[in-house]
Amino acid sequence: MVELTNESRQASRELWESREIQLLYAIANCLLGIKDYIAALEAYRSLLVKDKKNKVALLTGLGRIHLQMGDIPQASAYFKQVEDQVSSSDPQGQSRVLMNRGFMALAESNFELGQDCFKQVSDIDPTNALAINNMAVCSLYTGKLKAAIAILENLLHKDPSTTLQEGVLFNLCTLYELESSQALQKKQALLELVSKHKGNGFNIASLKM
Repeated sequence: MVELTNESRQASRELWESREIQLLYAIANCLLGIKDYIAALEAYRSLLVKDKKNKVALLTGLGRIHLQMGDIPQASAYFKQVEDQVSSSDPQGQSRVLMNRGFMALAESNFELGQDCFKQVSDIDPTNALAINNMAVCSLYTGKLKAAIAILENLLHKDPSTTLQEGVLFNLCTLYELESSQALQKKQALLELVSKHKGNGFNIASLKM
């Protein structure tokens, strides 16, 4: 019978703990995909105990799940914990804080504040497609349709290889439909952009053609 050393036992324990954490993340993502938010919250709370090095990201996730459930006070409480954990000298952490504030503003229909928060995120990270997409959403809700279109068009043409995402394309095509009867021509131009940078594997249903 092979006797394991203390080091081997520790390594084995860490391996299985790592696998458990990976499994919990997979379960949480699946639960979010089917909108079982109560069960997803339980998975995230378990991860908060087991994966302490990602505490800030998990607190953010818990807050955003509560936002999707319409529980603004609880979301705000989690976001406050995030702000308490993040250093003012950490650009990535500050981006997370500003994104959370932007989502809170959207939930409270404060679209001007939301746009300002997402704009600050894009200033820190110009490649943050989610922040820029949300800037366009805020522009639309404040009655600035053309500005919303310009925001998304600039995003797509800045770096098509990374910014051609289904959600961004779907939103831009929806804005084209709201703007004019020339929507089909503009969608065809987007299709050409997709063909050039993404190839045949891209789901063109997002173009709404």
